[in-house]
Amino acid sequence: MTVVSITGFSQAKKGDYYFKRLEYIHAIPYYIKALKHEKDSSVLINLARSYYALKSYTKARQFYELAIQKFPENKELLDEYTAVLKANNELSRAKEVVLVYANRLDSAELEEKLISIEKVLSWKYKQPRFVIKNLEALNTPYTEFSLVPYGKSLAFVTNRFKDITDENMAGVTEEPYFKVSIVEVNPDDSSFSKPKPLKNVNGPYHTGPIFFSQDGKTAYFSRVDFIPGKGKDFVFKPQLYYVTINEKGKWSKPIPFEHNNPKYSFLHPTLSPDGTLLAFASDMKEGHKFDIYISQKQSDGKWSKPQNIGNEVNTAENELFPYLYSKDTLYFSSDGHLGFGGLDIFRAVNKDGKWGNVENLQEPINSAHDDFGIVFTDKNHGYFSSNREGGKGEDDIYSFTKVEPPKNITEIRGVFMYSELAPAKNKKLELVDEEGNVVQFTFTDNEGNFVFEGLPIHKDYGIRIDEEDPQLTVASVIYVKDKNDRIVDEIHPISRGYFAYTTLSPEEVEQLSLLAEENPEMFPINLIGQVYQKLPGDYSDSIEVMVINEDGEVVLKAFLDSSGVFNFKNLPYGSYTLHFSEDVSDKNLILLDEEGKFKNVPIKIDGKNYYIIPEKSEKEKPYAFNGKIFKKLPGDYHQRMKINVVDEDGNIIYTTFTDEYGNFAFEKLPFDANFKIEVQDAPEDLELLVVSDIGEEQLLDKEKRGVYRLSNEEYQSLIGSIYQKLPGDYSGKMEVYLIDDEGNIVMKTLTDEAGNFVFKKLPPDGKYKIKLAKEEDVNLVLIDHLGQEHLVEKNGDTYDLQAQKIKMQDLVGNIYKTLPGDYNQPLEVYLVDEEGNIVLKTITDEKGNFVFENLPMDKNFSIKVQGEEDVSVLLTDEVGEMIAAGKLSGGEFEIQSQESEKEKSGFIAGEIFKKLPGDYSQKMEVYLVDEEGNIIMKTYTDENGKFKFENLPVDKTFRIQLANASEDFNLVFLDENNRLLEKGMQDESGNFVFHTLPSETEYLTIKQEDETTLKIRDDFHFQVHNIFYDFRTYNLNDEAKKELDKVVTLLKNNPHVGVIIKAHTDNVGDEQYNLYLSELRAKSARDYLVSKGIDKSRIRYKGYGETQPIAPNTKADGSDNPEGRAKNRRAEIVIKSLEKLKEEKL
Repeated sequence: MTVVSITGFSQAKKGDYYFKRLEYIHAIPYYIKALKHEKDSSVLINLARSYYALKSYTKARQFYELAIQKFPENKELLDEYTAVLKANNELSRAKEVVLVYANRLDSAELEEKLISIEKVLSWKYKQPRFVIKNLEALNTPYTEFSLVPYGKSLAFVTNRFKDITDENMAGVTEEPYFKVSIVEVNPDDSSFSKPKPLKNVNGPYHTGPIFFSQDGKTAYFSRVDFIPGKGKDFVFKPQLYYVTINEKGKWSKPIPFEHNNPKYSFLHPTLSPDGTLLAFASDMKEGHKFDIYISQKQSDGKWSKPQNIGNEVNTAENELFPYLYSKDTLYFSSDGHLGFGGLDIFRAVNKDGKWGNVENLQEPINSAHDDFGIVFTDKNHGYFSSNREGGKGEDDIYSFTKVEPPKNITEIRGVFMYSELAPAKNKKLELVDEEGNVVQFTFTDNEGNFVFEGLPIHKDYGIRIDEEDPQLTVASVIYVKDKNDRIVDEIHPISRGYFAYTTLSPEEVEQLSLLAEENPEMFPINLIGQVYQKLPGDYSDSIEVMVINEDGEVVLKAFLDSSGVFNFKNLPYGSYTLHFSEDVSDKNLILLDEEGKFKNVPIKIDGKNYYIIPEKSEKEKPYAFNGKIFKKLPGDYHQRMKINVVDEDGNIIYTTFTDEYGNFAFEKLPFDANFKIEVQDAPEDLELLVVSDIGEEQLLDKEKRGVYRLSNEEYQSLIGSIYQKLPGDYSGKMEVYLIDDEGNIVMKTLTDEAGNFVFKKLPPDGKYKIKLAKEEDVNLVLIDHLGQEHLVEKNGDTYDLQAQKIKMQDLVGNIYKTLPGDYNQPLEVYLVDEEGNIVLKTITDEKGNFVFENLPMDKNFSIKVQGEEDVSVLLTDEVGEMIAAGKLSGGEFEIQSQESEKEKSGFIAGEIFKKLPGDYSQKMEVYLVDEEGNIIMKTYTDENGKFKFENLPVDKTFRIQLANASEDFNLVFLDENNRLLEKGMQDESGNFVFHTLPSETEYLTIKQEDETTLKIRDDFHFQVHNIFYDFRTYNLNDEAKKELDKVVTLLKNNPHVGVIIKAHTDNVGDEQYNLYLSELRAKSARDYLVSKGIDKSRIRYKGYGETQPIAPNTKADGSDNPEGRAKNRRAEIVIKSLEKLKEEKL
């Protein structure tokens, strides 16, 4: 006996060792051996839990059944056993088990468990919203999961690969470690290439899932890595890493997430589409098991401390595999919310800074097993992963497609009220047909709401609640709602707990909705309000408020919450008095709708009483329009097309089809909103015309192919942002209030994680101010319809939106490195005022262009960019006139107002051609470059190849740079009358050098070798080619003499001019020596001209040494540059009249 006991103890101890390390595959054999000797409670339970962790649900069920029979008082075991039964799709058995062991549960727990099981059973009746398909071509008998798009490829996680350099297996499953893999998709047949592991991402242990930024240049992933120095019992947990694409298109080495902690797991990363939010799952101590956390990208590029997104989403169980569809919509998997079993996929939304409104996606997305890793490729398609029955491997990847509800199918949506003020909370409702058969059943929520889906129209049904329910009264009623939860009809019982109803089509329900709007007194109302002192949310006293009807009866009462809010729902239509337990006459009261927007309802105040008088709705009736699509003339497009009307939030609210002539129609569009019309698969040249219900025609503006904007000019949106130093740097939630010109708060909203806010549906002629809930040192900008930001000045404690009108102009710019158009990365550009405040922000396009509109002309500004230092900026006005240009210093460039610029009268004119003047007619960009190499102006050639720069400082040297510099062009400079001045001479960079001409320039007429004449300005500079000197000599070589012979000819043909010879050296040797050497070189050139018969008085010379190089003497790496030094050993010739030659100071 002793041996047996010791043996059993030893086996159990070994099993516990592996169980604690999560290596269940190794723990199970030891637990089985231990059970043969002694059925210890922990051994039996841990064996069941090991099978459950390995998703072996049949085995797990077997041992849970034994365990709960042996330990019937273990309440935690009951929860786990029912979860296993749900995972085995045994919901009815789970209900039986709960009833068998009901004695260990109190009545509330028992009811909650039974209702939760029956609610899941009721979901079986729901109309499927998706069609799913197993990706059999990609899945294998191994594990594949968490597929995400990666450019034109797909990335996913699999354990099909065994590392040939490492025979180790994962201890949990004794299978190969997970790796991130890439497959290419064949667009012709949607087949997949052979998967390949993603380089620079996978480690020796588990790697993945992975998620890519929208531009594909950054990827975040989880990975398990070995940490040196940890003991053998240390469990290495996954951490987050990211990689970026380098200039060669390769992934960088993994970089750890800055908030990693090896004590906890960090896994399943996802990014919002704009890249500003990072969500992931973690078991950090401030959470439960696994919770979802979100971190926000700061203005310095770092991630904020991760924040738990709250208990509306996170439960005491596991929340995993988050996916940010948008900044306000999150999909995730959980085994803590009500579901079919295992992990189910849920959707949550962020409203007013709080994540909640969790919704189960139901079947077929969810199953009795684990469903997770959802991702959308567009709004109707995507992928998810599941280990459900019928799959090809352990975990498989599935695709899904949203489906439109079938025609002639409708729903019954409503709220069940025991009495006028008592909703039926969490009650089971049955839908029965005319023969009394139960067709569906469902449960009401905490407010009595319910829905029956997928029903045929115009069919008679009964809605039944338990007739023994003691709360039923003769006043019990069902209010029917439309899809927007507006009450449109009411049903009274024909017998106790039984309500008859005939289903209506969606169009008929909408007609009832219109009738309800015109007759609000027919239906209940909600009374929601907020008490405040200065701004909503600043009053927190928990005082009692009572609702008193017109007969003086108290019908409801409650206490204000911590924000001063009260909420009374489904009150019979009428006037009410709100009586407060304390005098609040010195406070303010606003009434709200269900979305938290302010309602304009008359209120009379008398001490502790507020009198509420509902009025009939004055909302404009919905409007209708007809439309036509066409190419050239209405009626010329005969292909039937699908037409969607999309609201401002991107939701499709109506759909129709064109007829054979391109006609279509929509009715009942909300009056106070703007829309987009989408023509599915529209050709590029399709036009869209709409005709209102009063006959007004409007050709709609096209935003992009197939998308047209339909604006209601009577309403507008007000979009803004608050920030401290740079836009996007304000992450604290801030309530923003819109105040009318009488000082009343008419709307409120909340800033998002980047400080942005929006007010919708405003009359455009309203005069408003904005007030912030907190007094903070922030800037406020408004964003116009083009996305441009306009700084709003603060006046006291409000921001006045009525801007003073002054003379304005547009500022058009280009960011470039060498030539405008060569910078193709999106770059944030900020306009900064003289006090250093950011006034506007924009983003460059694919060619570096940007624009700031409506700038005051009497102000000075600076241009500032982030993340780029070595760039230049070229600025023009809206008609292309040059304003300023230059290289950014420290990422900033100052712009002086036009009024402060000095008058400039110089100009440069020229003509570009290939062989003969006039042979180049294409439009070409021409740039003016200053002596520091900065592009300061640009213009375009006309149809004759001519161009002109005006308003230039006089007596400055500039270079002309051509956009098509790679082509072989000639250039001649022209005077103000378009007469030939001189041929352009190119420098070492291929630019043409010229001195600006004043309006009245003195010219010299030069006779050339071919007897033709050339008019040049007095003081014309040119470099005589090939007058290079050998290293450290001043003797002329043969090539130099040939070039100087041309100068001899010029001087002999033109006795009225002389020349200045300027000689230069490279930088080899002593500076003083080089100056002396250059003087000797200039003299040698002078002596050669004299030897050819030119009078000394017509020649002057000077040496400049190494002080004026035209090419670098060394390369970028510091090594010698022989070619550059050879160019610097040169002579330059200046042609002058004899009179000015004598006056020249050298």
